[in-house]
This record gives sequence, C-alpha cells and structure tokens, in this order.
Amino acid sequence: MGFGTGLEYVLKSVLALIVIIFLANKLLGYMNTIMNKQTKAIRIIERMPVNKNSSMCIVEMLGSYYLMSFTEGRNEILKEFTEDESQAIIAMRKEKELSTGQSSLDAEQLKEIYAKIQEKIQTYTEKRN
Repeated sequence: MGFGTGLEYVLKSVLALIVIIFLANKLLGYMNTIMNKQTKAIRIIERMPVNKNSSMCIVEMLGSYYLMSFTEGRNEILKEFTEDESQAIIAMRKEKELSTGQSSLDAEQLKEIYAKIQEKIQTYTEKRN
C-alpha cells in the first residue's frame, strides 16, 4: 500500500462526506417546506417567548383571532379578540407588511395587548372577591 493509495482513500472519503452533507442539507430543506406549510384554517400571526418552555401567540382560526398560551404541558386560549381588536390586528399586519415586507406584530404591540388583558383579568378577579 503506497502513499498514493492512502491519499486516494482520504480524498474519496472527504468527497463522499461533502456529497452526503450537501444531500442531507437539501433533504432537510425540502422536509422543512413540507412540515411548515400553513393551513388555510389556522395560522400563527405572532409568537412571543415568555420563558424557555412557554410562549404566547396570536393565532387566527377561521377568521377569528385568539391569544393563546403554549407550554410543554398544555395549550390554552387566554382570550378571544373582539371584532374591533381583530380589525386592529389586521390593520397592524397590513401596515407592517407594507412598511417592512413582514407579516407580524412587533414585541411592543404584543406587550400592550398583553398588558390590557392583564388589567381585564385583574379587574375580573377583584370583582369576584
């Protein structure tokens, strides 16, 4: 076994590894497009992480908008937005799409919505007590 034969095996192995990595990358990209297709009935408008295991999302389901909490243990609807709030969300999405080419609410707007919901929850619990 000479020097040329050993070098030949190394070069073939490196070339095979590059081809495998390239094909794996293309396959994963294709699978990602298949897995992330948005359905027409349900669409996540905005996602905001709360901590490493949970997040809050604005979700559109069949034309209605909801604020949802997603955790490892459970997912729940926190609030169904009224028609006026839904129209505001739609207007903000369209405005953002026109200005930046993106279709999402920014963090400040989501924080404002969350603060309003927190106030409503607090007044509700105060009325119950």
